[in-house]
Amino acid sequence: MGRRFLLVLAVGVLGSGTASAQATFVGLGFAPGGESITEAYALSGDGKVVVGRTRIWSAGFMRTRGFRWTAATGVQDLGSLPGTVRSSAAYGTDATGAFVVGSSAGGTLAAVRFGPGGIDRVPPSFGVQTFAAQDVSADGTVVVGYQGITDTRWKGFRWTPSGGTQTLESLSASPYDWASAVSADGSVAVGTSQWFVNGDPVTHAVWWDARGRVNDIGRAPGQVNNAYGMDVSADGRVVLFFGYSTDAASSDVYLFDRVASRTVRVVRPPEWDYASADRLSACGTFLTGQYLDPAIGDFRAFVAGPGRPMEDLLTALRRVGAPGTEGWVLIRATGLAVLPSEVVVSGIGIDPQRNVQAFRATLPRSLFIRPAWLP
Repeated sequence: MGRRFLLVLAVGVLGSGTASAQATFVGLGFAPGGESITEAYALSGDGKVVVGRTRIWSAGFMRTRGFRWTAATGVQDLGSLPGTVRSSAAYGTDATGAFVVGSSAGGTLAAVRFGPGGIDRVPPSFGVQTFAAQDVSADGTVVVGYQGITDTRWKGFRWTPSGGTQTLESLSASPYDWASAVSADGSVAVGTSQWFVNGDPVTHAVWWDARGRVNDIGRAPGQVNNAYGMDVSADGRVVLFFGYSTDAASSDVYLFDRVASRTVRVVRPPEWDYASADRLSACGTFLTGQYLDPAIGDFRAFVAGPGRPMEDLLTALRRVGAPGTEGWVLIRATGLAVLPSEVVVSGIGIDPQRNVQAFRATLPRSLFIRPAWLP
């Protein structure tokens, strides 16, 4: 994976010249025999596998189930832990889609890893149970998520098949912590640490080192106690997070360079009051998320990268002629893979039949290279 780091996302204009790859768009469809709903939450590093959750009929009941999608197989049910409930969800995947992580409930909820050998249940190292696995390293061996005591205390965890479950340190003695993402080699995890003071939540974006020690990223300018750590670059250097202004009138997306101890705000269009982040590319220079469209009062997906500010994803796709977008609304961009010739994005949308449906789209990577003629 590329590891070159660039903090500044320059303002650019989408060019109209010939691109090196064509833009594409496809709805992922639904599970055979299930409800007309799919929600995508992650994309493999090679851009070929999308994972998320859907609903299927199981033993006479409608169950939420994790899924894996490829162009060749369509939506595939990942199954669940045995028991009476038999539900699951998928929130992260490795570089190739071989290992998928998420949660499953046979009886009680647990963090799990779906793999070629079946489903691995992650045991707790704090509290009474693990709740969900949120991400996994590039080779599928290091899993991060959260665990604890329901509605009382949560702590992040890092798990490996050989080393078991490691509790991640907290900023507070009574935390609600969760780990959201992990670097390619599994050594750096990022997430959120939250606690309450006089009934009010205090929320900080944090990162953890290989020994599980917590590091507070701190508050970005204009923020008060409310930052959420979302993703990290492949080499663990760049952390993606977002937070709200002191008056809660707006939210912004930030990049934090761990080596330089520097935080930079990603410029959003001035007409957008709220923007939140979901995914950061392996190289730390592209990102996706959602914003609040003031014209309609609802959320829409965005993409950003070198030479491109945040832009509505559907607008970008239509501007370069991606087929199949007619009648779609793209709500959230939750998966991102940057390849040599294209940028692959997956997420959650509303299809022309008004069903919630996952999607996979590609944009030419050349669109994100700043043209020489721009000032």
